[in-house]
Amino acid sequence: MKLFTISLVKLTKRFIARNDAKRLKQFKPSDDIIYRFNLCYGQKNVKENQFDIYYPKSNDNGITLLDIHGGGYIYSYKENNVAFDEYFVKSGFKVVNTNYTLNQGHIDFKLTIKEMFDLLHYLEKHNQDLNLNLNNFYIMGDSAGGHIALMVALTNQDEQLQKYYQVQPLKYIHIKGVGLNSPVYDFLDLHVQMNKLMFKKAYCYFVGDHYLDLKFFNQNNPAYYIKNKLIVPNFKIFVSTSKNDFLKSHAFKLKQDYDKTILDYCDSKNKKINHIHNVIHLDDKEGINTNNKMIDFFKS
Repeated sequence: MKLFTISLVKLTKRFIARNDAKRLKQFKPSDDIIYRFNLCYGQKNVKENQFDIYYPKSNDNGITLLDIHGGGYIYSYKENNVAFDEYFVKSGFKVVNTNYTLNQGHIDFKLTIKEMFDLLHYLEKHNQDLNLNLNNFYIMGDSAGGHIALMVALTNQDEQLQKYYQVQPLKYIHIKGVGLNSPVYDFLDLHVQMNKLMFKKAYCYFVGDHYLDLKFFNQNNPAYYIKNKLIVPNFKIFVSTSKNDFLKSHAFKLKQDYDKTILDYCDSKNKKINHIHNVIHLDDKEGINTNNKMIDFFKS
């Protein structure tokens, strides 16, 4: 039964945005962190092409993280992940927190990957000013951002994907691993499930004009490349999920397809510990536990 219409999707989006706005009003800069807000990797004064960098004032551990937010491909901005990123900065990481162009019925996923490569090449070109640790570099992402993060890392090691996305491999950034929280891993499987739940207009709002193009979903599908061993990752993978995470099957599929993946599964019966629990519930023991495991992964 198809339940979701475009009106319901937009109403849900506005409801989440209001809650996020209330949460963001409580943000107070930490005295232990140096902030550089709203730098631009693409078109000037375009919010979608802005990024932040957060530096530890002391105890720099020599590792840089790129954080790619989630939001179902249609919602959220970097500001929603600042508190999450601060948790890592306080442990000595430098963190790049970025925006990208959101889909609203017309954006090709290929643009998202190209934008992330534009950002990464910008970091390489301007690193004398930015002072990042490019040889010790990890990408993390939650939900849809996890999908993006994994595809960026796979693309950087595969010439055919580079041609498909029309990007150049990185010269100076060495991606040592990806840290994924409740990620979209099997894009084709997600397509099948969403197509059952949503009417055409609502579904197009999420994925654009490719809603019937199975080749498109496989071309942008980490599971297609990893499961079929078309690309064997040359980087480490950490993935977290929870008992109540509606995408938990994706985390388990990734572990099954690439057994070197480190899986953190939270089986808490607390119903609020669900999708991207460690990104949202930073003060709960479950969120703290998962984020500390991610820190250990990045430092290993």
